[in-house]
Amino acid sequence: MMLLIDHTLRGKKTKEFSVPVIMNKMGLGPADEEVKLEWNSKGQATLLIHTPNGWNYLHSKYDPHDEAIRWVDSIQDLEKYNQVFFYGIGLGYHIKEFIRRYPQMKYSMYEPNLSILKQYMSTVSIDEMVTSNLQYFYTEDKSGSQNNLRHFVSRVKEDVLLVILPVYERVFESKTKEFINSFSEIIFERRKYNYAATAFSKRTVISGIMNLPTIYQTPNILHEGANSFKGKPAILVAAGPSLDYEYENLRFIKENGLAYVFSVGAAINALLEKGIYPDGACTYDPSLKNAEVFQKIKDERINSIPLIFGSTVGFETIQNYPGPMLHYLVDRDFVNPFYLQRMDGKNLEVVHSAESIAIVTLQLLYRLGCNPIILVGQNLGYAKDRSYASGSKEDVNINEALMKKAHIVKDVEGNDMYTIKAYDSFRKEMESFIQSFSDLEVINTTKGGAHIAGTTYIPMDRVIKERLQENNIVDHDWVDHYSVKYSMDFFSGKSDALIEECEKLESIYKSFFRLFDEMKSSITRSKKRELEKLFNKFDRKFDKLQANNFYLFFIQVMNHLDFDVVMKSFEEARFHNDPVEKAKRVLEFFSNYLAQCRAQTQMIKPLLESIHIQVLEEGSENGK
Repeated sequence: MMLLIDHTLRGKKTKEFSVPVIMNKMGLGPADEEVKLEWNSKGQATLLIHTPNGWNYLHSKYDPHDEAIRWVDSIQDLEKYNQVFFYGIGLGYHIKEFIRRYPQMKYSMYEPNLSILKQYMSTVSIDEMVTSNLQYFYTEDKSGSQNNLRHFVSRVKEDVLLVILPVYERVFESKTKEFINSFSEIIFERRKYNYAATAFSKRTVISGIMNLPTIYQTPNILHEGANSFKGKPAILVAAGPSLDYEYENLRFIKENGLAYVFSVGAAINALLEKGIYPDGACTYDPSLKNAEVFQKIKDERINSIPLIFGSTVGFETIQNYPGPMLHYLVDRDFVNPFYLQRMDGKNLEVVHSAESIAIVTLQLLYRLGCNPIILVGQNLGYAKDRSYASGSKEDVNINEALMKKAHIVKDVEGNDMYTIKAYDSFRKEMESFIQSFSDLEVINTTKGGAHIAGTTYIPMDRVIKERLQENNIVDHDWVDHYSVKYSMDFFSGKSDALIEECEKLESIYKSFFRLFDEMKSSITRSKKRELEKLFNKFDRKFDKLQANNFYLFFIQVMNHLDFDVVMKSFEEARFHNDPVEKAKRVLEFFSNYLAQCRAQTQMIKPLLESIHIQVLEEGSENGK
């Protein structure tokens, strides 16, 4: 159960509610006998709760107000956060003192115990409970805290400080620990999502545009030529520290053609340092830093290692690459599939995006028909004092600060090892994909690596002896079996249509901003009927915006995190009965969002026109 106090309860009508009315709306009856109010000699209330260990005070018996002052004094690093999340309300002394001390700070409240919440609500006024900076107010039922936490993190972008009323950690020990763990996990997942959205969404679109000419000049590795790999073993080499144990084994495999060897990410540099050239180097990361991984190949003009890149890879990575290149389309790429049509009329093949290039490459090798797939250097955790193989050009030393963030999981031999949330998240996602590959055998040779469900641990020397017994099974000319087969006529038609959509989008922007001016005028004059009509206009314009392909495939993708926030603000604005307040809410969020979209449209349009010309000219030169 969740009581949401947001803008919905902070309007004028809130002041008219009495506490019993709100309690009734929540389904709260009288307080039960497990929780009691007690008054001290100063006339201050405190709260007693009965647990299996007897009666416990939730506040000081003698001076709960003074206790709250000392407690607020103890809060550290508040300046690093934009909002505070209070777990445990009690009678709210600490929250009242916090609000007095930090009147501009946003906060949310969470009371897991309904009986305590009843007592709190019976002792405070609505004005005390619902202040202007209160964002969300939660309680729960038997379903637990998960839904409440998901609601909270889906609506809050800022950094949040979790503050626990200390007595809850003693009186409700197991429940509080469970909440802290859930809060930590969900906040971690949200931060990871926010980071990816903020760091990569704009680059994904820009790189998609910049990569268009190369996409049209390189084959799609999933569209033909896969017979080179069917039923043959493939080694997936990652840059974990255990890679340092396997160089001679990998050299032996390469020299005798026992299996295909594919590097992922920074592992290419560790292999190059040992003079081992993989049969393919796989990459996918849209970041600018990703180009540094392949700088050695470019500097030394190594032209014999095929680069297999995802269509959203950072465009700097594939610029001036000296060797052959092949690509694969990624499901989060909305740019390239818009322009692409296979010459044979078949559907485009797409690889699911994932948290690491190793997981993406695992999918790719499975789709190519490789079996078994053999993992090397897939530690997904720390090996003594290192997290990467030497020579990979990544940070390799584990310091004390990193170890504090680590936790223990089981390794391939059942021993304890340290890992961090990010690596553990990679492991779980890889396990999920492996589980879906029912007909694939995955062997993990990673010494000291994390156990990956669905794989069998076999040391590499045993794999060579027992499983890789056939020499020269590798087709060293596998790249030559591929050719470029996308329709240039289809691209030409799409490029013309998209520029036309861009022109229409500018008209949509202009009409929105004219509508905003009308809304502002109606707000100033409190013309509620006019605003209702304007909301209908707004809905029609919003439908046009969503139907515009340039906006949908480029602009919204670049801003999808901000778009999520806008949509949630619309959701909450629906609760406003007052059209003036509703219009203010719409203007507050959507006008800024739209101005940002318009600026990006004006930036992307000339870039896109230039790329269109480049693709068409190169296609014409090649006779397509």
